[in-house]
Amino acid sequence: MLISLAVLLIPLIVIVASFQRSPDEPPVQTVDWQRTLATARGAADYPVLAPAGLPDTWKPVRAQWAAKGELLIGEQIAAGNTWIVGFISPEGVYLELLQSDAPQERVVADEVPDFRSEDTAKVSGEQWEQLLGPDGQRRALLHADDSSTVLITGDTSGEGLEAFASTLTTN
Repeated sequence: MLISLAVLLIPLIVIVASFQRSPDEPPVQTVDWQRTLATARGAADYPVLAPAGLPDTWKPVRAQWAAKGELLIGEQIAAGNTWIVGFISPEGVYLELLQSDAPQERVVADEVPDFRSEDTAKVSGEQWEQLLGPDGQRRALLHADDSSTVLITGDTSGEGLEAFASTLTTN
């Protein structure tokens, strides 16, 4: 009887143990965003912003330059000359910078249509509009000047977005 019980229990224990293990996190596929940034800076009619001084723990996972009318990732057509770069922070949060010479209203309508204005923030001497998504978790910072509209989005606090925005430079 003990042998029969062992024959049944041992495979059962092996099966349960194998399903209890959590799979390893898939590796993050990083991109060479510096090359795309160089392309954007060479082609854009506006000063292209990019983060500077981010530690290596920030993983670049998206970088794209699209001239007006070209396709962006996700089959969306660029309303203006558009530069996009996205990073995963050390905390696992995705943050994205989008800069375009499309009008501010068009960028908002295309990228964050259901967001509502929440407040303003001053980052590096510039006034930014804080936006909050309908889920109450996703946030955005918006800044526009005569040459471009800048939108930073992420599932993080307003302070987190402001800290990321403070790293942006045209150099």
